[in-house]
Amino acid sequence: MSIQYKFFRIPIIPDEKEEQDLNNFLSSHRIQFIDRDFVNSGNNSFWAISVQYLIDNSETSEKNKKIEGKTRVDYKKILTPESFTLYLKLREWRKKISEKEDVALYAVFTNDQLSKIAEKRINNQKDLQNLYGVGESKISKYSKAVIEIVNSYNKTIKQEDNEEK
Repeated sequence: MSIQYKFFRIPIIPDEKEEQDLNNFLSSHRIQFIDRDFVNSGNNSFWAISVQYLIDNSETSEKNKKIEGKTRVDYKKILTPESFTLYLKLREWRKKISEKEDVALYAVFTNDQLSKIAEKRINNQKDLQNLYGVGESKISKYSKAVIEIVNSYNKTIKQEDNEEK
């Protein structure tokens, strides 16, 4: 893990692109600290925003390879049938949230994050926060719903197992 910094300049009358760039960055990185200052320059006033974040160098280089090569992951092939079913439930929930909040799907959780939640059956905030790219913002917004989905699914699986015995 290494600490990195990214700087943003948001004009007092913001362009949606600059705000979206900042929001996309914040939702896709593990944010450690944000500092913001208002710079008063009359009509050219702006917010200067400094973002400190963590990156895992091994995961980052792997993700960059996937993006450059446009590798698509078939989660049905790599997840167990039970984990894939949970993954689909999480994707369905993510789609509803994405539409409700009018944000991109990946701004809620990426496919990779959802697959890890399903595979590991993550059902607590600590383990969720240990996922690459999941920070305080996602935890505060979405952890309760994700944990409920995972616990509900686990309960359903246990009931089905008991019925088979």
